[in-house]
Amino acid sequence: MKDHLSRPATIGLRLTLGGLLLMMAAAYLLRVFDFRQLPDQGEGTVQVVVERMSSQRLSPDWLRGPVYTVIPYGPGYYWVVRAAAAVLPWHHGLIPGRLVSLAASLAVAALVGWAVGRKTHSVELELLSAMLFLASPVVRAWATPYRVDPLAVLFAIGSYLLMDRPRWGTPAAAAAIACGSLVKQTVALTALPLFLYLLLGRRYRAAALFGLLVTAMGVLAWTVLNWATGGYFFVTSVRGNLNAMSLGHGFWWGYEFLCTPLAIAGVTALALLLVKEPRRWAGSVYTVGFPVATLMAGLLACKEGSSLSYFLEASALGAVVAGSEGLAFFWSLQRGRAAMACLFLALVLAAPEYRSIRQHGLRLDRVPYGSRFIASKLESKPGAYVLADGQYIPAALDNGYVPLLSDPFFFRELSDNGGWKADRIVLALQRGEVEYLFLKRPIESHREQVGSMSQKWPPAILDGMQRYYQLDQSGEDLFVYKHRRRKSL
Repeated sequence: MKDHLSRPATIGLRLTLGGLLLMMAAAYLLRVFDFRQLPDQGEGTVQVVVERMSSQRLSPDWLRGPVYTVIPYGPGYYWVVRAAAAVLPWHHGLIPGRLVSLAASLAVAALVGWAVGRKTHSVELELLSAMLFLASPVVRAWATPYRVDPLAVLFAIGSYLLMDRPRWGTPAAAAAIACGSLVKQTVALTALPLFLYLLLGRRYRAAALFGLLVTAMGVLAWTVLNWATGGYFFVTSVRGNLNAMSLGHGFWWGYEFLCTPLAIAGVTALALLLVKEPRRWAGSVYTVGFPVATLMAGLLACKEGSSLSYFLEASALGAVVAGSEGLAFFWSLQRGRAAMACLFLALVLAAPEYRSIRQHGLRLDRVPYGSRFIASKLESKPGAYVLADGQYIPAALDNGYVPLLSDPFFFRELSDNGGWKADRIVLALQRGEVEYLFLKRPIESHREQVGSMSQKWPPAILDGMQRYYQLDQSGEDLFVYKHRRRKSL
């Protein structure tokens, strides 16, 4: 039996869902300013690049020393953060990049809701699907860090919505993917589920045009970029990403994603569709894209250094499928009881964010974790060289130090692939030109990780650290080392 909600009930439900969604967005905003915990190890490695780009042009000199800076992705995110920092009150630090990531994540949530709204013509399901996306553990972990992933996913999900347009969708989707690849190379793989969708729909000419356009645009964009930077991006974005692979690593990341409530909801909705109307599966770019994107993310997660961030695109598609196929099915049965169920689900989704707001309060801090400890324990030497784990690069920059390596992990990858040698860094360690080492764990612990998927530093640099440096200070998960010839403070 079908029925309809009264107008006051409909308005009340929509206002409640909208208010809960805004509360979730506010909780995400407060997370941008939360420096009570260590930042993600990738945040500092991105921040140091943006800081250098503000004063120096990208060139191969960035790999020749004395300061070595690598961009393992495309420059798109870094350009956007620079532009945002120019107009924001915060010109430096983690906040500009985190705000860009937050804006991209909220835009993805809006696109998820829009996609569901176009399929179901329901404002309620549109709002609830956006909440479902933001409540995902994967999204909560990766929506605000100073990293390229949210902006890359925005381009990827945007290409799905563009492909869904009847006329100009194919070339527009190809352009979105080509531009998105300049943010993160893996966005190019979004072309595969879209190409498959066109083939399943027997739109062979559109598939050929799409494949041709996305390839031509992508190759042209990267060729021009590599030429303009004197070959810098071939070394960093290609050779720096030739990672070791582990099927077990990818399997467990994929398993962890599929155990999240969002993935379970998406898979259940997809199974419902395949049982009820199997022919309709190929008729939606989202139902085709969700399983393919999940499989591709699982394969990419086999890479050394991977994380659950690879499943952000699959999370967005899962939210669309869950909303347009799963929630829509219940919404069509008995509207009154379905409305109560949607309200209960929304309260459950928003509850953790309400708790987060209460715990965090309205503090808008701007000093990165560990910065105050460094300032209070060490003699201030602005411009002095340091080596730091990614988590402590923001604190080092905040105190005026200059990290000699922007990203220990990717320089280790370059070293393993023959694209870079650590000799000069080892020599700088020997001479005491590196003022301090800021490490998350002792040198001995780093050395124990050599040869494992968790290894961050090149072995030669770790040998130099242990040979020439000794522990000077420790606290707040920070281990500060100083050259053995110098007296401790």
